[in-house]
Order: sequence, then structure tokens, then C-alpha cells
Amino acid sequence: MHSKRWGQACGSSLSLLLGIALVATTFGGGGASGQTADPATRDAAMRQLKPPQGTGGCVFLALPSDIRRDALLAALSRQPTSSEFQVAVSKVASRCSGRAYSKDDLPFVGAVTGAVRRSAAALVLAQQFGVGQGRLDQAWSTASFEDKATFYAAAEEYLTPGSTISQRNLDVAPLAAKGGLTAATDGPSEPALRAYFLYTALSERSEALLTSSPSIPAS
Repeated sequence: MHSKRWGQACGSSLSLLLGIALVATTFGGGGASGQTADPATRDAAMRQLKPPQGTGGCVFLALPSDIRRDALLAALSRQPTSSEFQVAVSKVASRCSGRAYSKDDLPFVGAVTGAVRRSAAALVLAQQFGVGQGRLDQAWSTASFEDKATFYAAAEEYLTPGSTISQRNLDVAPLAAKGGLTAATDGPSEPALRAYFLYTALSERSEALLTSSPSIPAS
């Protein structure tokens, strides 16, 4: 995939997430303005954090721990991933995907981007707002296609060679309602909810393309 796509995406996997939990608050991920959930709610939500799945998850978990940490911190602070991250990804790409690494392989880069950014959003929502990943995934899985259509459209645009990423109104209210998160859409957690659902859509579309399309020659 083109390098600009990496920038636009924005121990065990769980121990890594837990280990930087306080950094999410420090960086104010998701526009949290320092807000944190009460300890019991936060801890329950943190226990719901899941390791990323699919090819993107495989790549992320195969990276050195310092590279994974820096990628999550970049996502939390809304910065692009580093060149070191891209080099590290290229070294483990074939192990997880069976494809030669190419920066122009949009489904592959989309899968990795989705895994990293979705994990970062889940961390912010759990740590700062006490929203567990189980509720987020329930909201997504039970929502209608119409409720998810704009998120899928954004993902498909991301995965289209030569396209420009358009500004879209990604309305999280219908999705949040499916998970009983209606109140959350009215406050500072809305950007993190939007990111979680957007990168869920990107992960789904990217992983589907990886399984249905042949790899492209490495550039």
C-alpha cells in the first residue's frame, strides 16, 4: 500500500495493552479531556480487551514489543506509524499472510492498520470510559447493514488504489444504541467509538480481500 495509507490509518497482546493503559489517559486518546471511568467499571472493561485477529492481528502480535507499543502510542496520539513500524511489518508479512510484502498491497496494509487502530480505540474506550469490547462488538454484529454502510464505504475507499479519503459523517448513534451505549455518543467518547467502528469495518473488508485476492508482486 502507498505510504500515505499507513499515515491515514492512523509479552502477550493483552499484557501489552494493559501495560500502556495509563498512557491512553496521558495522551487523551479519543478526545477524552482527562475523563476516566470509575475503577470498578474500568477494570471490568479492561478485562474484555481482546487480541486482534486475522492476518492483521497475526502481524501485529509478531512484531517486537517495542514496535507494537510505539504503534499503539502513535494511534492513541493520532499520529502516523513510524518507518520502523513499516520495516518491522515487512519482515513478518509473509509469515502471517503467505504473501510477499508490498507497500502497494492495500488489503494487507488495511488489515494491519485496522488491527492496530482498532486495538487502540478499544483501549481508550475501556480505560477512560469503562466501555468493554464485548459491548462494542455486540453493537457492531447486531447493527443493520444500513447502520454500518458509511463505515464500510469509508473502508472501501481506503482500499481503492488511487482514491482520496473523503470526509464523511460517520454517525455512531445507531451502532451505539445496539450496545446500550447511547449516552456515550453525547460526550467525549464519541471520537473513540467512531474510530473503533471505522477500523472494525476496515479490518473486515481487508481480511475478506486477503482471502479472495492473489498477492501482488513486491515493489
